[in-house]
Amino acid sequence: MSTFTHTQSATFTVTHARYLASKIAADLNACSRLHGRPAISVVEKYNEELIELLRYGYLSQYEFGFKRSDKRVLSWSYEVDASGAVSGDDRAGKMSAYVDLSDTSFFNYVWYSAKYQNLTSDQQAAFKDSHPINRASGSPPSDGNGVWSGTEKNYSAGGTGISRRSFRSF
Repeated sequence: MSTFTHTQSATFTVTHARYLASKIAADLNACSRLHGRPAISVVEKYNEELIELLRYGYLSQYEFGFKRSDKRVLSWSYEVDASGAVSGDDRAGKMSAYVDLSDTSFFNYVWYSAKYQNLTSDQQAAFKDSHPINRASGSPPSDGNGVWSGTEKNYSAGGTGISRRSFRSF
């Protein structure tokens, strides 16, 4: 009787980062088509930023959507898991279309990972200066009169997964 051992390692590459970023960018594009915001030119910049955040492991959570009086009206939230626990690779899309977005403004927030937080302030500044989105500190809106979905979509590549859920007001 013989035994066989197989070892497999996954390396997260810029190709994986581009692939995962493209899923979120596709959702941003769908949001733009359905709701008129953000502008497509801005979606391209968000995509560039996402690629770099994912490439270096600096992204923990990402959210975009619409707020009114600093309360969520419609929102999509993405949580990154580099442990390999998130599996499956759904198609991007299936965005909510029938929500009253009058008098709302578009928002986009990033939560940085512990890996990013461990950088020096000079390293953080250099990273932020290296891509086209200029982020300011702030807090996301609070939940409005609505509900968060459970996980709607899973995107994965190279051992890293991203789970998407959404908030929709009543």
